[in-house]
Amino acid sequence: MAPVKEETHFINIYVYSQILRVLYRHVIPVLAVLSDLINVYSSIVITWVTYVVLFCFPSLRSPGNQIKIQHGNHANRTTSHPAEQTIHTDLIPQIAENLTDFQDQVALSQVCQSWRNVLSSSGSSHRERIPKPPCLMLSAELPMTRSFFSLYNNRVVFKLDLPADSSERRFWGSPHGWLASVDFPNRSVQLLNPISQAKLDLPFLVPTVNYEALRAHWSDMLVKMLVLKIKIQPPQFLVMAMFRHRLGFNRVGRDDRQWILVDNPHDFSFKDATHFQSQIYVICEEGTLRVDFHDGLVPTRRISLAELMDFRDRPITTRLTFLAPHPVNHFVGHRYERTGRVYLAASPDQLYGLFRYSSKDFGYERTIIFSLFKLDFDSLDWEGVECIDEEAIFIGNGNSWSICEAQSVNCRTNSIYFTDDMRSGSGLDVGVYCMETGVTESLRFGANVPLSQPLAAWITPGLIPFPLILGSTTS
Repeated sequence: MAPVKEETHFINIYVYSQILRVLYRHVIPVLAVLSDLINVYSSIVITWVTYVVLFCFPSLRSPGNQIKIQHGNHANRTTSHPAEQTIHTDLIPQIAENLTDFQDQVALSQVCQSWRNVLSSSGSSHRERIPKPPCLMLSAELPMTRSFFSLYNNRVVFKLDLPADSSERRFWGSPHGWLASVDFPNRSVQLLNPISQAKLDLPFLVPTVNYEALRAHWSDMLVKMLVLKIKIQPPQFLVMAMFRHRLGFNRVGRDDRQWILVDNPHDFSFKDATHFQSQIYVICEEGTLRVDFHDGLVPTRRISLAELMDFRDRPITTRLTFLAPHPVNHFVGHRYERTGRVYLAASPDQLYGLFRYSSKDFGYERTIIFSLFKLDFDSLDWEGVECIDEEAIFIGNGNSWSICEAQSVNCRTNSIYFTDDMRSGSGLDVGVYCMETGVTESLRFGANVPLSQPLAAWITPGLIPFPLILGSTTS
């Protein structure tokens, strides 16, 4: 057989990236109509469309920053050139940056192993620049199967079996691609990526003394688990365990065998927490607190969160600093009961406090209205907020967070999305509250009805979101 005839062309990186940008903006929406059939192959199709465009328009090729594009006589081809030899891997994160729909990101990762490695090891800086749409993780037919309802597509986009060892494992969502989970019967704490199925085991978070006698007590006392992103690049995370009167932190990737426990001499009753402008803030029944870390050998020296992630061979002490009580004299109507569920959510510029009100007139406790405030750090007072413009806030069973350009990911602006986060609740209290109209609407999922257990949770899906766990995952 005749050898393959090859030609080599060079194109400018900028021109090439612009072609890809246009193709992804205009071709992907058309392909989305058929996404159930071809979503896994959409990136492959677009790549070959790019080749055709470049071949037909030689004027786009120019020297300088170069990418090698190889093509030959397909009738005589006896070997194929893998994708990693035809597209420079430095461009792959740029392509991923312009993909809003997570299904397209998955398709991109399936082109070849080298592309998947690049997407996994490139950190998350490119994914921070534009908002990504959350999914709502819902229970499905089987105990350990979950449906993922995409707000961007307004439908269930995939169902996955979670690799859990027990039906008693509880899950909490996050905007970082990870589920935090605890299985009390098996004394197991994990981070789980539902897409890649990567798992990272963390040390168990309660003392072993009299554990079996107090197991139900510990399970009931656990409010939530949170995944806090401390640094974008290179990515660094803290996992936070929040009990009613105890807080604990674990530094992901540090192989910490014990949790950093926070002293709570005033017996505050914790509700939610978030990371905002290099500090960790906690909201409790009594007000809002800041968590401070100190050098155990120099108690007056505060440790920043960046230092904390690399702090070694020295004891660490903690302190809770009370900042502000809850707003008072805020009344929303005699029929609405303040649930006691309060939340902290951070945008780039504001720390929001959310107060949830409900009614039992519907046969179950249903959220009716939210009161929203922002913290003034100069006066340490809460100020009422009537409008959050282009933002959307997500709260419930896991992290609370804000998306700044909500409309770009098909979410409602000036709105609060919420899930039922009461273990004794019906699981049905899932919806969206409009700040402008003051109206709460239930979200519609078709046959995928939220159940009381396991509770629904918001999660922003991702591939393996940070490279430090690649050598530590278990399967």
